[in-house]
Amino acid sequence: MVVFLLFTLRETRFSRLFVLVVVVVIVVVAVVVVVVVVVVVVVVVVVVVVVVVVVVVVVVAFSENGS
Repeated sequence: MVVFLLFTLRETRFSRLFVLVVVVVIVVVAVVVVVVVVVVVVVVVVVVVVVVVVVVVVVVAFSENGS
């Protein structure tokens, strides 16, 4: 995609600036997507760990009360 832009816009005066802007935008979007995915994964892992801990504590409390 970037190479295609380089070849098609090579004739214009602002082609290098335009391609640079496009590349920067693509990189920024990619970084934002990666950061969002990492944050979502971390949140999901934290929620799962909290749920497991709560379930274990409740089960242990009930088993101790029963015995």
